[in-house]
Amino acid sequence: MILIDPGEAPHLPSALMSMPHRLLSSLEEQTGADIVLSTWSAPVSTDSLAWQHVQRGVGYQIKRGADLVASIKDGRAMYQLSKMLETWEECWGVFVGKIDAFQRDTWHLSIDERDARFTYPAYISHVRNWQRAGGKWLPLDPNYPFEQWVEDELQRLGTSATERTLRKPSLSLIPLSPAEETLATFPLLGPQRARALWNYLPLNLIDQTLTQALVYLSDGWATRVEGIGKGVVEAARRHLGLKEHENLGIYIDDDFSKLKGE
Repeated sequence: MILIDPGEAPHLPSALMSMPHRLLSSLEEQTGADIVLSTWSAPVSTDSLAWQHVQRGVGYQIKRGADLVASIKDGRAMYQLSKMLETWEECWGVFVGKIDAFQRDTWHLSIDERDARFTYPAYISHVRNWQRAGGKWLPLDPNYPFEQWVEDELQRLGTSATERTLRKPSLSLIPLSPAEETLATFPLLGPQRARALWNYLPLNLIDQTLTQALVYLSDGWATRVEGIGKGVVEAARRHLGLKEHENLGIYIDDDFSKLKGE
């Protein structure tokens, strides 16, 4: 899933915008990132769920042409990095374009074969400061299509963890799987109820996936699980941003009418 700040959307290639994505207002303002890539399996049907994808994903600040130089000069780039580091352990600055240097009276920065009116040593100094602060920097090869890079980056993230969890794990002595850890972050649920809900799914002919668990919880079926009442379900629905007659909009292959015990 790709979460995109609306201000960045006009600059992205149409091929990327045809991939699964969601525009998320104030994304850059709140996190410093232009886009966030997430491999979390939960649906993105509400802004509340989208922001949970943001927390579990990786943030990227995209720089192009003159914007790169301007953001270095006014300090905006480092401020954006500081905001990103408040949200993610892994965050990137990505320059899209051809970057080089040429010699005149001193080394000048060349962006897309044009004089950027900025010295190359100053650019290198910025990159080093970015990396010292904890960020990662990537000058993207001009021959590497941006949308292909996004696909490859999502694949890289997916191989590192099947489910990316919050940076701050729940305080629990119960060893939880990544999916149980995610469920435990929901209000009123906690580690024990999260485990009970997770273990209940395969016993009732439902695939044991995080998406199924969220649907089962938000649609009210979870009240069949010991310890989970209507109050827990309502708290979860509010957490997901669902209104009274809304659901997550996911069709489950299993027929709930065929649950064991019915």
